[in-house]
Amino acid sequence: MPVSAESDTPSVWMRIAQAIRTYWHWPVLVGVALYMMFQFWPPMIDLDPPGTEAPTFTHETIDGDTFRTADHDGQVMVINVWATWCPPCRIELPGFVDLQNEWKDDVQFVGLATDQQGARVVKPFAEEQGLNYPQIASDTLAYRHFPGEAVPRTYVIDTNGDIRYEHVGFMPKSTLNRVLRALT
Repeated sequence: MPVSAESDTPSVWMRIAQAIRTYWHWPVLVGVALYMMFQFWPPMIDLDPPGTEAPTFTHETIDGDTFRTADHDGQVMVINVWATWCPPCRIELPGFVDLQNEWKDDVQFVGLATDQQGARVVKPFAEEQGLNYPQIASDTLAYRHFPGEAVPRTYVIDTNGDIRYEHVGFMPKSTLNRVLRALT
């Protein structure tokens, strides 16, 4: 029985499947290349000019201590507004722990958790995550001094008390480290 010309030609879908099996590694390689590019050549960081004075506050931490921004005059501070329910916050926190360890003499991190349940949910989460810097659970404090709806929000305050860098969204450790190097 003769075979028609149509049956000898693979269907479009079969050709696509064959191409995927043959060239599957190219999208993976492009993804790895993009990841590596941003690790070694991250985007430029533009620090705001001095002049925007950071708010000062005194508030009780989740551990019952009193945190005063005035106690850290002359020191770079990183204020991170976050929440336990926020996936990008959870991803960036280990980098902040590492940077607090690395910069402990020159930089003070402080977390302002916006969880409405307060210290009841923030304290166990902070202990589980090994957060090594003061945590304040107060949505009103965060919104009063660092207004905005999105979390996470990160503010870097220079040694003169001016907000020099603001970032909304996930803050990569490498980017924040570059900001800290520029300000210390």
